[in-house]
Amino acid sequence: MLLDKVIDPQNFGSIIRSCTFYGVDKLIVNKKSRPSLSPAVINVSAGASEILDIYDLKHFKSFVQG
Repeated sequence: MLLDKVIDPQNFGSIIRSCTFYGVDKLIVNKKSRPSLSPAVINVSAGASEILDIYDLKHFKSFVQG
């Protein structure tokens, strides 16, 4: 799953939790427009942030365009 421009830690944690529930195995996020994996994100994700593989991309736009 690709994720861009999510800046709220609560939303980011919820998305991580939902991805794990629905069987997503990798989450690719834009390094410039995402919150860090802070205690708030980890708490909201209910531990899913430790299971899901999360990759940061520095050049997100060029990756998406192919």
